[in-house]
Amino acid sequence: MSKDERKTKIGQLEKKLGTKIICFLTSDRQGVEPPANFITRDCVKIIEQHLDVGERHEVLSLFLVSHGGDLDVPWPLVNLLRSHCEKLHVIIPYVCCSAATMIALGCDQLIAGPRAQLSPTDPTLQLRMGTDENAPVMSFGVEDVNAFVDFVRDTLGRQFSRYGHEALSKLIDRVPAEALGSINRTYFRTRLMIGKMLSLTSKKYTEKEVDGLVSLLTVAYFSHSHFISRQEMTSDLKLPVVHAEKLKVDGLIWELYEEYAAEFESRRIYDMQNELHHSTTNPLTIHIRSKFVESAKRTDTYVQTVILQGTGVPNFNFTVPQNIPGLQDPAVLQQIIQHFLNELNSQLKPFLVAKKVASSGEWNSE
Repeated sequence: MSKDERKTKIGQLEKKLGTKIICFLTSDRQGVEPPANFITRDCVKIIEQHLDVGERHEVLSLFLVSHGGDLDVPWPLVNLLRSHCEKLHVIIPYVCCSAATMIALGCDQLIAGPRAQLSPTDPTLQLRMGTDENAPVMSFGVEDVNAFVDFVRDTLGRQFSRYGHEALSKLIDRVPAEALGSINRTYFRTRLMIGKMLSLTSKKYTEKEVDGLVSLLTVAYFSHSHFISRQEMTSDLKLPVVHAEKLKVDGLIWELYEEYAAEFESRRIYDMQNELHHSTTNPLTIHIRSKFVESAKRTDTYVQTVILQGTGVPNFNFTVPQNIPGLQDPAVLQQIIQHFLNELNSQLKPFLVAKKVASSGEWNSE
């Protein structure tokens, strides 16, 4: 579908819902690496361009699909959008996880399609283990660290005060003390932000409801990968969910998502090795569309450019016998050499090892 056709569908959706719509999607193509497929801080500035200064709407809707990203983004993004409307809605046709779930919590209404999914918001903290730029980066699940401490406490019971320091020493050996401090700070900030997001909405939550929702989104599902179904959004989280079928837009929002999925090539796994093996050039430059912000006003796409270099090919030397008829003809000799090189290239493809030698991304406005 072309940009004009997508905008026609956006216009149809706006008419059906009586709202201005901004579409914000990050790639769900398997194999694409962060930050290309993540919600990042620059996204707020791009979305800002889709709203004029002083522009105001009774209802503003964010069409949102993402596996998540930087948990510092939802607060400024939701406040930006709410400054341009009386009520903020989010349209969820499919995956809306982690940081995207946090964005949804700050909306007055969640218009959820049959395949809509939220997720817990417990963050993963990535820390570079050293000052050198090549130092390894380790990922720590904030709730995983807390779960370890709880496990030790529950296991030792009354003996925790006597022997617990040994287990905690093992933890500090694995995770530096300053990293544990960052994990603890992130833990409390995440819980705080859930409450602050809910306070922005027109629905009034009691303190007990907020505490219950915080627990569900951080520890109660026991996995950051748990997909919260549309039914759980209503029964467990008690969120203001409206089924897309009730508004007769379920088919339309899925069709629109599918068109963006086609732009992302979501049905085709991104694999460096496979990309290089199907290429006729080495090094290979690949352009990956990985984020969209689109409205009736404009289209912005984030394109990640990756340069792959094939390495590890054996160095073959060869000679051509001089007694082949017609070999003295330069054209014949050139054909023989070219044929040999083509065959050699084909045979040695499996030996190529793809290595990413450069990667950069930029937003393009259309």
